Amino acid sequence: MSEKDLTVTLHFKRNCTTEDIGGKSDTTSESGSIEVSQGDALPIAKFRDIKVLEICSEYIRLGGDKEQILHKGSYVTYSWTEDGYEDHDGVVWSTDDHFLKLEWRE
Repeated sequence: MSEKDLTVTLHFKRNCTTEDIGGKSDTTSESGSIEVSQGDALPIAKFRDIKVLEICSEYIRLGGDKEQILHKGSYVTYSWTEDGYEDHDGVVWSTDDHFLKLEWRE
């Protein structure tokens, strides 16, 4: 099997912290594992623009808002903030902070 055909399991933790205009905040989190192959986009809400550019036996090259190298036994993080929007219930949120940790365990 060539390295091009490798499938790896990544463990993830995704957090989202929202704050409304009154200062009330709410945090949601999700964790789990996903199998990815070269060329895949990560099927994780709000982080679907991260793509698996290359898989080698010792590292994975990830693209997205920034390109990162994830080494075996290590982790990388992605984060971004969305400012000022109104949700479907009419609540106005001042910020929405998204954080993702991807880990490739040995």
